[in-house]
Amino acid sequence: IGPKVTIVNGERHDFGAMERNAHGKHFYIVRNDGDAPLTLECGQPSCGVCIKVFAAAKPTLAPGERTEVHIEWDVKTGDAKFEQSGPLNTNDPLKPSVHLSLTGQVIDNVRVDRPDVHFHDLSPSESTTASVNVYAFKEGDFKIESSDFTNPRVGRFLGANVTPLTDSELA
Repeated sequence: IGPKVTIVNGERHDFGAMERNAHGKHFYIVRNDGDAPLTLECGQPSCGVCIKVFAAAKPTLAPGERTEVHIEWDVKTGDAKFEQSGPLNTNDPLKPSVHLSLTGQVIDNVRVDRPDVHFHDLSPSESTTASVNVYAFKEGDFKIESSDFTNPRVGRFLGANVTPLTDSELA
């Protein structure tokens, strides 16, 4: 029958949920279920920034032999879902390339409802207020220790107060 590639633990790995910018790793188990040597070569992953390691432990497997394909990734996406992949190229005549993929949900432990506040067209005699809600999703105490203004000259005219959200604001 020739070489025959089998991904023992599946071609698709769902890591569940990870924090944004977190680092993960997984090992795909590859077995040669054929009667001839199987060659393995990891191709170009879908994202060179997210996928840090994509390598087979052994380039050739004898019949019945197993190895691991090691993949490491950083959850670098602005989306709530992460999905990346890489081809494992083989000499299996029925499966010359196996699409190994990663998928999962991305969670933010801290999120703001808007990233910045702008005050436009104010005269020197006017005053105004604005707010930014900061949501923390981890257990335990959450504390904002300081606030900064990107322009220090303007910052001396502004103030920042931290007030916990009420139960109705969180609902």
